[in-house]
Amino acid sequence: MAEKPLISVILPVYNAESYLAESLDSLLNQSYQELEILAVNDGSTDQSLAILEAYAKADARLRVISQKNRGQGSARNQGLDEAQGAYISFVDSDDLLAPQYFEALLSALVESQADFSTSAYEKFKETKPDFSRIGKPARELFTGDEAERRFYAGDRVPFYIMPWGKLFKADIFEGLRFPEGRFVEDEFIAPYFLDRADRIVYLGEKLYFYRENDAGTMASYSLANVKDAFEMFEGRMAFLQDRSKTRFVEQTRDQYATYCLSLRVDYSKQAEIAELADQKFRELFKEKQGFRTKIRWMGRVYLLNQGLFIGLMKLAKRFGI
Repeated sequence: MAEKPLISVILPVYNAESYLAESLDSLLNQSYQELEILAVNDGSTDQSLAILEAYAKADARLRVISQKNRGQGSARNQGLDEAQGAYISFVDSDDLLAPQYFEALLSALVESQADFSTSAYEKFKETKPDFSRIGKPARELFTGDEAERRFYAGDRVPFYIMPWGKLFKADIFEGLRFPEGRFVEDEFIAPYFLDRADRIVYLGEKLYFYRENDAGTMASYSLANVKDAFEMFEGRMAFLQDRSKTRFVEQTRDQYATYCLSLRVDYSKQAEIAELADQKFRELFKEKQGFRTKIRWMGRVYLLNQGLFIGLMKLAKRFGI
């Protein structure tokens, strides 16, 4: 009988004492047992490290790595540097997995000869998900080109940008690492792993359970966060241009402009953010040469977000463009 392949699970941990044990239980009680769980303690100041060490004593599959607080991107990169498995998966330290999560993702990936597999997910707050109602997941196979077309068109249901909820062949991350100290690190890296995948299999059953909190809402945006997002869009366009994926460059530019407009509307009373959004929006709009091109572009922005279209028209009039 062939030896079962090892899956390296990367678990960044920072001040997660409230839910960490629950998350570890869902990892260690998987139906697929060939796991290497790399828990990267990112300078936690609560009891997270003590919880990790207690679990590691009880189960040798869990390895604790400690570092100074450098953020989730750095913690994920540390896990990637240490990973020994043929497959890589990422889990957040307050999330939960269905018991068959890895078994289902691995089976789908191998049988479909895919480069990564991904499942539907469900958000929850305090009420623990009911795993008993989960059935056999339906599969849908995509080529890399199909996945990119849907991703850049804004269809994020099968191809959501977060690295969790997925199982990757380890070679997807050869020479690829997360940006560190960024607000939108997932958005930075998603185009790269999509570009490297020839085949992707999607499981329609919800197998990953994402715990919601309010820490990442728009209300917490700072000027530094906004600048990170702008750099992400500009870096993505440069990457796509370098890969000669012009169509996706245009779609990304449209999304960038819509994001600027939403900032301008939502943060009109925060002068620095509003002024920067104005500046970037104007630059993007100026790139659309000719009246007909600009009208077509505004139509695409309208389809992306109809509620922002009136704001777009007001800004265009204000800038005389």
